[in-house]
Amino acid sequence: MESTTELESSSPTTNDDEWPPFSIVETWWLDLAIEFSVMCGDIRISVIISSQDDDSYLCSKLSPIIEHHDEPGVRQAFLDWALAPLKPLLWQLYPQKHQNRKRLLSEYLRPLALAFRLIDSGKESLLAVPYEGDFKDILQPIYHTLTLSDLDSALQSYQPGKIQLSIDDVPLFKDSEISIEDTDGPDDIYDAPRAVQPFVTQCKMAFKSGFSLESFQREVCTYLILRHRHRHQHQHQLPDTNVRIPALLGLVQNAITLEISGILTQWIDGARMMEDLWTDSTPRMDLRSKWEQQISQTVSALHAVDLVWGDVAPKNVLIDSREDAWVIDFGGGFSTPWTEREWLDENYECTIAGDIKGLARLKAFLQGKYP
Repeated sequence: MESTTELESSSPTTNDDEWPPFSIVETWWLDLAIEFSVMCGDIRISVIISSQDDDSYLCSKLSPIIEHHDEPGVRQAFLDWALAPLKPLLWQLYPQKHQNRKRLLSEYLRPLALAFRLIDSGKESLLAVPYEGDFKDILQPIYHTLTLSDLDSALQSYQPGKIQLSIDDVPLFKDSEISIEDTDGPDDIYDAPRAVQPFVTQCKMAFKSGFSLESFQREVCTYLILRHRHRHQHQHQLPDTNVRIPALLGLVQNAITLEISGILTQWIDGARMMEDLWTDSTPRMDLRSKWEQQISQTVSALHAVDLVWGDVAPKNVLIDSREDAWVIDFGGGFSTPWTEREWLDENYECTIAGDIKGLARLKAFLQGKYP
């Protein structure tokens, strides 16, 4: 079984009629079936199509798709075919988006849900029928959450005996009391929110949710440790001027379960991913030298207090409107060619040694020598 998670706005390539904006949220490629979810009109539509009933039409269609789904064009062809019977429903849901109001973060994280099975209509086409099973069997969670007790336990295990960590002084904002601020038009309304604003503040913040439980927990704990050390600089020698990491401003709570479902950090004005700056031309050498120094100082400051960046890569560096660099993403993992799987320890955790190797490649890239 393979799962792919996508959050880009999409529409099938069919030329029959125009499609409303929607996003493919997740796709599960099973042995005899395909499950996928789309977001449209703040409603999540989960769909399952299976050839287990020995239906000759479905078997003839699904078998080559499942076998070759990694090949170019196959996934798009599947969408063209599988979404056709749902097109009228998508158009019914989409007009809701034209209401003159800002969306709530809860509408994105906890959308209303519908579920369907696709069956043979008897005319060599598909028919969508309501799913009659348990929704839990088909509605896989898109984002992971942390209970407050689990987060508290994780915090104590990160740097045991060194500092006493607590989330008691961290602002908590319910997802139903946060507005999404970065929707510019109909084509990006289902993209993962980047900018949000809690009702009780006048402050624009950056939002990040958890796609992987372990990664989410690691990133939350890293930000909480950084916040603690920043508030006690005189004890921990973590110079603020050397740490170009967006400050943690709060955590997002599911308004129903009160579990932690996201991180809120300082909004970086004019931020662009560093890797995108090479699209049209190579940035000036003086800027690249400045970024190299800023990134190196930040990583050194992290290592000085036994913290790890982890996924060292240009995609995890933001360049702001003043042409300064900011280090982001502390969820771990690796991004070839910048970091390698072999650099992880026996528990598949990132290490300071791996950071140093990745930083050497990043410096070489900024100097025009790599890859």
